[in-house]
Order: sequence, then structure tokens, then C-alpha cells
Amino acid sequence: MMGMLDCTNLADILARYYPDQQPRLVGLRPFDSEYFEITRFFGDQHLKPEAVQVVLFDDEWRHKDYLVEQFAFGIAGKLRAEGRLHDGPRTMAICAEQFEDEPPKLIVCPAHYEDFAGTCFALDLPDDRFGAGVGSLREYYNRKQEDKSYPGHLVCPGLGICGVLMIGQPEFRQVLVVRRAEHLASLESSWGPSAAGSVDWRSDCKTLAKLAVAPLADEIGEELGLNPDEVRITPLAMAREICRGDKPQLFCLIRTELSLEDITERLAGRLESGGEFDRWRWLHLSDEFGLVQDTGVELNHEARMNIGLLEEYLAWRRE
Repeated sequence: MMGMLDCTNLADILARYYPDQQPRLVGLRPFDSEYFEITRFFGDQHLKPEAVQVVLFDDEWRHKDYLVEQFAFGIAGKLRAEGRLHDGPRTMAICAEQFEDEPPKLIVCPAHYEDFAGTCFALDLPDDRFGAGVGSLREYYNRKQEDKSYPGHLVCPGLGICGVLMIGQPEFRQVLVVRRAEHLASLESSWGPSAAGSVDWRSDCKTLAKLAVAPLADEIGEELGLNPDEVRITPLAMAREICRGDKPQLFCLIRTELSLEDITERLAGRLESGGEFDRWRWLHLSDEFGLVQDTGVELNHEARMNIGLLEEYLAWRRE
């Protein structure tokens, strides 16, 4: 993660540009999630994702800054040459979030994946065009874009999706985390949630609930080898990730009735075929919800956030 994207030490960035820590706290033993604008889909006065209309805006997302556009073009070429960026479908970008409207709305548009990867995955790479010496896109973006709202965003707000798989009964539950393969474009070689990826542009999801469930089901099939009819997906929250350029992210809980043996066989098959992870591990979810601080592995911020939200959700449901 060092070099192009360094999420290991955000303390200085948080202090200077995101000073209000309280809205970022997540989990039953609250910790700084490094996400902001967290909208939970559970709890008192929660937003119901099935009530949020997804409004399609067909015009593609475009760069608003020439320096950023040129930087993104170069990074995309670098990632492609390294075999870490493959040409594929357009990604889903957020144009506006209107959750206070009646009915609430999420306005989305298509974007080229290389515009997303070329900005959000290379925020900490020094580049003189952003300032001599220690200039980076992260510093340039945070200095220039005081308003973090989606309209006019300088880095592509591509929508991400992730989920943690939970199995077992309340007295003994486990969640699956995986170590991301070295060839991935971001957060490579770190321990992350069970499945994660970017949401491809699609027009078949009319609500935010469907926009969370359908793409994650695709990721689960591709990454874990579980079929859509073998899992139940519960959307937990939507938030914006500071580490990767304030990009929007959806978080979910995944459940299945498959046995541990069946899941292990599927995971082994994916591992053998050279998928998106090179190791996996089951973490015990204790009755005291001590998972975030005591896992036996160092989780990345995406996994910590997902598990922290899961802790809150299970306590709310009293499961």
C-alpha cells in the first residue's frame, strides 16, 4: 500500500482536513472508522434502503481539473502495464445523495474505471505537478476541494461494495476475512472483508437496497464461489472512505446455510484458480463483540468498518 496509496498513517490528514472525529465512530467499543457521512440502515430513525430511489443520469462522469485528469491517465497506464488494471465495464459513480428528500434519492452516473482507479488508488504517490517536493493528489485534492459534496468532485466518486460472511449460531459465530492478492489495484496484501469490489454501471437496480444486494451477490460468486441462492445479504450502511478519496461505499452482512466444509471447499477452489485472495481466516465473534481489537490479524480499514457495523447491527437486533 505504500507509495501509490498509503492508508497506514492518516492521523495528520484527519487532523487537518477532517477534524470532527465523533461522526466517524463505529462499533460497540467505538473506534475511528476513517469513514464519514455514515448512513446506517438500522437503528432508531434509520434510512430504509428499499425506500431510496436510484436515479440514473446517463452522462458519463468527467474530470473537472486538467492536472488530475492527466495524472489519472498516467496512473491507469502504469496499473495496466503492471497487470493490475484490466479493461472492463464502466463503473457506477455517485452524482448526488438526496436522502432528505421525499422519497429519498441517490443519483448515479457511469464512469470509466480507469478514472476511478487512476485517482482514488494513487492518492499518495508524489508528483511534482501537485507541488514540488512532497506534492500528492491527496494534498492537492484536500487543499482545493473544501466542499466534499459529490457535485464538482475532483476525484472520481466510484461506488464500492463489500460484505462480511457470518456463519454459526449466536453462542458461536465466525466471520470470514481474506488477504487480498498482491496483484489487486488497491489495498493489496492486506486483510479485508469476505468480498469487496466496485459496482459496475447497471440500470436494473431501482432502489438502494437492490443496488447493494445485486452487485455484492456477483462479487460473492466471483470471489468466494457461493451462488446467489445460497446467501442472504443484508445492507448495513453507506459511508464515504477517507483513505481512497472520499469515495462512497456500501457495507453488508452475508449469511449462508452452507456448512463450514462446503464453504472451505469453495474457497479452496477459488484460491487454486488464482482469485482475488491468497489466504483466508475465520474470526470468532464473541458474545462481548471483542472482534475489532483482537483478531489475530491486522485488518484493513474496510474490514474494520464492516465488522464494526456488524457489531452494532447484531446488538440492535439482539441476535
